[in-house]
Amino acid sequence: MIRNVYMGRLEEVVLQMELFTQIYNYFEDVEQLEYDNVYETVYSYEKDNTEIFTDLMIEDRINPDNKFAVDIVMNSDLNDLRYLYKYGEHVGFNELKMAEFLNSLSQEEIDRLAKVYTEGYRIGFINTGKDISKKGTVDIRYSLGFERII
Repeated sequence: MIRNVYMGRLEEVVLQMELFTQIYNYFEDVEQLEYDNVYETVYSYEKDNTEIFTDLMIEDRINPDNKFAVDIVMNSDLNDLRYLYKYGEHVGFNELKMAEFLNSLSQEEIDRLAKVYTEGYRIGFINTGKDISKKGTVDIRYSLGFERII
């Protein structure tokens, strides 16, 4: 839900809050609480909203104008590890320690690490005989905590 709030996706936030409220209401009367009711509520939520979720997922992946992660990387103080929570994803020990470790490296060391990624990408095109000049966009995948390299 945090991600949807940061992205201004009110419809998804409302749907998630509605689901939370429905499930919360079941827990108000613990003696009447039944697994099947909670299961059916979650199932209906997913089934009824599949089209919305699928459309948004596709939009996130193929629209180069969607710069949610880019904005986090480019506009956050990467020394303040709270930026990790803006993604709305689970941030565990590994993500925090990786970001902390990368923050301890010099810019020269970070640049060398980044070059490994970019050169690997470029060489992959050469090795497969594909023309990299045809690429207009790139989908960068990385684990949380690696933002300094990106």
